[in-house]
Amino acid sequence: KGSAGKTTTMAGADVVYELVHFRHDPKWSVRLRSAEGGGLLLCLACAIEMMEAEEMASVRKCFALSSMSGILRSSAGALRELFRQDHRVTLHFITTLLGEENMHEDIRR
Repeated sequence: KGSAGKTTTMAGADVVYELVHFRHDPKWSVRLRSAEGGGLLLCLACAIEMMEAEEMASVRKCFALSSMSGILRSSAGALRELFRQDHRVTLHFITTLLGEENMHEDIRR
């Protein structure tokens, strides 16, 4: 269970915020196939909502970012295609990340 009774799938390294995922257009999700089969499910909209959710534990936010970092290293094209769909979403994601960084800087002070 995630923070405040919300479930965030982390098994198998999926990045899905189950409480809100059902309302996201499937175009914002990608399943990256692994050599063993199955693969990681990333919903970009879920990742953004996780970053914005004040009640979401920092460890879960870090997990989502770490997973996205891993995707950039292993399958940059898949993530690039998600971002290419709408530049406004890309800008919103970047703005959200910068807001998180500023919040953590304030906490460290």
